[in-house]
Amino acid sequence: MQEGKLGIIPAIVCMQKSIVLVGHITNDISPVPHVGGGVSWSGIAFARLGFSVVLVTKAPRQHPYLQELKNLGIRDIYTLPVRDEKYAKTLTSFDNQYDAQFHRQQISPSQQEPITLEDWKAFRGTDAFRNLPQNAGVLIAPVIGEVDPRIFPLVKNDFPFLAVTPQGYFRYIEKESGRVLQVPWKEKDALQFSDATILSEEDLRFDQDGGYFRALRAVAPLVVLTRGEKGLTIFQKRKEKELEVKAYALLPGEVRDPTGAGDVCAAAFTSYYLQTTDMHQAGVFAALFAALKIRGNETRELGMATIPGQDAIPTFMKREKKRYETFLAENNLGFLSLFPERQRSSRERK
Repeated sequence: MQEGKLGIIPAIVCMQKSIVLVGHITNDISPVPHVGGGVSWSGIAFARLGFSVVLVTKAPRQHPYLQELKNLGIRDIYTLPVRDEKYAKTLTSFDNQYDAQFHRQQISPSQQEPITLEDWKAFRGTDAFRNLPQNAGVLIAPVIGEVDPRIFPLVKNDFPFLAVTPQGYFRYIEKESGRVLQVPWKEKDALQFSDATILSEEDLRFDQDGGYFRALRAVAPLVVLTRGEKGLTIFQKRKEKELEVKAYALLPGEVRDPTGAGDVCAAAFTSYYLQTTDMHQAGVFAALFAALKIRGNETRELGMATIPGQDAIPTFMKREKKRYETFLAENNLGFLSLFPERQRSSRERK
């Protein structure tokens, strides 16, 4: 183990840029059907940040979204066997609607079957599992609680770093309406096995008095709470003072496509943290990267096209130099390395 600037992280993770993602891909219906899901958004973000990305999911083996994700940069996709034939042609689907404040209301017309403990144990005995990068990090990103949390200790036994975006564990689907409601996740103690837990204030709207979040923080070693336009807050277990990161302030009219921003933010934080062990800079990088995703690109495309590549940030810095410098100053930074692997290599040579 290697002692980082603000925490402990397996040193071996920092030696290569590989990530394994676990969870369902989705069919997001609005405004037109397109691929979605936490593993999709975060997977493409990791790929555009230079990571080798492997996805483990359940889906129809010949579904066109799988090839689409590969075309967008995901290296390998392993589809676990669907045990119940009625799910053989099913994807979990969402209809995402936003109000004027960009608060989301979801309906889920269909769901794929869960990824169970038995599924994972069987997967561990396959050549596909043995071919996974042994020194990779793992990100578990359920959309509707489909990943059995009992696999967390197994993952921690097999891989040096585990991150969890537990958003899907807080979701419950009304049977008649298909509406997605938020509920407390009873198995939050499983987060003791995570090295980083990344969630949003919106995920915790049910937690009116903050008691649930305090209990979650008492279990999880490292928690990153994203707070929209207020930025994000990083909590460490047994540390009294949290670390505040201010958001990059978007101008009126720049908020174009918030869908997937939380997953992109989680990928940006995890990718930077794995390479540097610096939580502060990882948080600042994640806030900036998420803002660029929400702004989208000059073609005004939606969906995965809004996820920036690593080279988009230097271009943005030149075009918006004053705003960028103000953002760094607000976060008590004079400089932010945009290529942390180069920063690490330089430090190692010294």
